[in-house]
Amino acid sequence: MDPGALAPTSEAQLQWPLWGINFQTRGEKGEAPDLPDVKALADLLQQWRLAVDPDEQRAIWKKMLELWTDGVYSIGTVASTLQPVVHRRSLVNVPDEALFGYDPTAYLGVYMPDTFWFRTEGQ
Repeated sequence: MDPGALAPTSEAQLQWPLWGINFQTRGEKGEAPDLPDVKALADLLQQWRLAVDPDEQRAIWKKMLELWTDGVYSIGTVASTLQPVVHRRSLVNVPDEALFGYDPTAYLGVYMPDTFWFRTEGQ
């Protein structure tokens, strides 16, 4: 799993949007991180992306997770939130409720959409 969510990489990350914009624009906008551990997270992410050895990637990921955990940069208050799934009645085998979110569920991807099908008249 890409550890990009553990470093300031996007303005959509509400715990550090200005740092995320800075990352996205390669320093042209936003602000550079000023916390040493957050700078380390950004540096480690770059190292992880360049690493080709899975053991090296695992070690970097573990270090990033330790920094993230020690820093408590975000406190999740909602997890595994079920959302209604709206679809045509003729689309069959779709869950009535599903977990909301892209990662790791990939919206409906985790529910195997290749097993959905359209009911034809008379079925």
